[in-house]
Amino acid sequence: MSSFVINDRSTAALAVMLDRVTGAARWSGSVRYGIYYGRDLYDLLSKEWSTIFGCKCVELDSQKIYAVLRHMNVKAFGERYYDKDITAPEEMPVGEWVNTADHNPWQMLKTFECYLYQCCEGSITKSELYQELVHAKNDYMKYLISKLPDYADAVWG
Repeated sequence: MSSFVINDRSTAALAVMLDRVTGAARWSGSVRYGIYYGRDLYDLLSKEWSTIFGCKCVELDSQKIYAVLRHMNVKAFGERYYDKDITAPEEMPVGEWVNTADHNPWQMLKTFECYLYQCCEGSITKSELYQELVHAKNDYMKYLISKLPDYADAVWG
């Protein structure tokens, strides 16, 4: 299996989506994009950010989520090819980031799947955060499928 560090725009799009999911769960208890455990995801992302940067995460936002996602992807890449940790810029690129999940949900799903596949190396897959991200991606996929007209018309049973 090969691995690569996915591009900044894709990582940023995923960070923005997860920020919306975790924010909705944290502030109003609501579900966004069919992902039901945004609060757990928020806690795990905050914990991982604190571990990476050595200080308590006071307020999780898309910038911090980006840093966590980037760190996981780079770590998986390093474990695959160099058998060690490597570092990469963990600052979200400057730009006006639209939420891809709102504008092109199928692209967002593919980005989510690509990200998880590229992180599927070394110790990353054993982490609680990675497992939670897999659950979130699966819930998002079910959510998108449930919105298809043919799915809604299909017989149950």
